[in-house]
Amino acid sequence: MLSLIVFPIYLVKIIMIAPSSIVLLYIISIDYSFSFSLVPSKPFRRYCQYIISHSPPYIATMMTMSSSSSVTNSVSSNHWKTLDVNQFPNLTSNGCRFAKDEQYLKSVLDLWKQEEGKIRKDKLSQLVETSPWTYYDDDQTPLYGHIVKPIIDSSAVEKDIRNDNGNKDNDNDSSRPLYPGILMFHTAAGPQDVFLFQKAAQLASSELQCVVLICDILSDPCGWAWSPDGDRTRYNQVRQRLLQDNGRLMRSRVNASVQTLIGDVDNNFDFGVDPNRLAGMGWCLGAQPILELLTLNSKESTRFSVDALISFHGVFRRDPLPLSEQSLSSSSLDEKSSRTGRTRDVLICNGKCDPFVSQDDIDITKRSMEEKMYNVTVLDFDGARHGFTNPAQKFNENNAFEYNEIASKESWKATMELLKRKLL
Repeated sequence: MLSLIVFPIYLVKIIMIAPSSIVLLYIISIDYSFSFSLVPSKPFRRYCQYIISHSPPYIATMMTMSSSSSVTNSVSSNHWKTLDVNQFPNLTSNGCRFAKDEQYLKSVLDLWKQEEGKIRKDKLSQLVETSPWTYYDDDQTPLYGHIVKPIIDSSAVEKDIRNDNGNKDNDNDSSRPLYPGILMFHTAAGPQDVFLFQKAAQLASSELQCVVLICDILSDPCGWAWSPDGDRTRYNQVRQRLLQDNGRLMRSRVNASVQTLIGDVDNNFDFGVDPNRLAGMGWCLGAQPILELLTLNSKESTRFSVDALISFHGVFRRDPLPLSEQSLSSSSLDEKSSRTGRTRDVLICNGKCDPFVSQDDIDITKRSMEEKMYNVTVLDFDGARHGFTNPAQKFNENNAFEYNEIASKESWKATMELLKRKLL
C-alpha cells in the first residue's frame, strides 16, 4: 500500500525531470514495499539492473540512493567514456565537483597534458575509459567509486576465449585473459578528485594494462568532501565514524572495494581482474585503507592477494589511539605467507618535513608491517612536505602542504618499478 502512496509523489518528480524515466519510478516505488534482495525472480533483478545501467547518471544515482536495500551489491551507472583531460572542462560536471578550485583543476590538467605528451612521444599510449561505479559496504551504505580500465579490443578477447571447435566458450572463464587490479584510495578531499583520475589513467594506459578502482570510503557522490565553504564538520564526523572501533567501518568499505574490483559480489559484472595480482595505493588519508588491506590480506579465508601496497604522504596514526595499539596482529599472515610462499612489498613515500607524520609513526608502522612478513621500503624525501605529489599544492596557502617535483617523480618511479615487478 505504501508504494501506491509514494508512487504518485515520485511520478510528479520524475515527470518534471525526464518523462523517459517514468518506468524507473515504478521500480523505486516497489522498493518501498518490497526489498529487492527479497525478490525471488533473478530475471527481474537483472531487468532492474538493465534499467539502472541504461538510465542517465543522475537517475541511476537516485536509484542507488532510494533505500538501504539495493538491487545488487554493486551497480554500474554504465556510462563508459574515454578518460583524458577533455573530460574535465569545468570545475563541476553534472552536479559533481572534481577540484578545490579552478587553480587546482588547471594545475592537475597541465601535468596530465605533459604526461600524455610523453606517452605519445614514446608510442606507449593506450586509450582508457571510465565509468561511475556504485557499490555497498556491510551496512548497505552506497559508495561512489569509478572504474578506469584500458579500452580492450573485444574481438581479440573473443578470439582468445574460443574453444577448440572455434566456438565461443561461455562456460569456461578460466581461458579468459586476466588483468592486474589496483585499488586507489583518496585523500581527505574524497573520491571525486581530478588528481586521482589522472593517476588512474596513467596506470591503466601503461604497460601494466591494469583495471583501477578509485575507491570511496566517505560515501561521497558529488564531491562534498571538497568543502568549498571551508566547513569540515561533515568530513570530520565521517572520518571519526570510519576510525572508531579500530576501523570497523573503514575495514568494511575497504573489503567492499576489493570484492567489487575482483567481481566477487552478486552484480553480474566482471572486469576480468586476477584476484591474485592486486595492489593498493593511498594518498594522505588513503594510508588508513592500506592498513586495513594488511588486516584483510592476513585472513586465511580471503580469496585474493594484495602483494604491493604503496602510500604517499600517508597518515597512519588514528588519534587518540597510538599506532602501537592499533590492531595489526601478525600471526594469521605469518601462516598464510609461509603456506603460499608469496612475498609482499610495501613502499612508504614520506616527506621528512611533513608535520602530520612523525618519525615514530613511520618506525612503528614499518615494524608492524615487517612483523606481518611484508618487505617494507621507506623513501624519505628531504624538504618534502605533506601533499608533495600533487602539483596543485603549489598554491596551497597552508605551509604544511607543498608540491615537490623531485619527490613526486622519484616516488612515482619507485611505484612503477614495484608494480611491474609484482603485477606483471
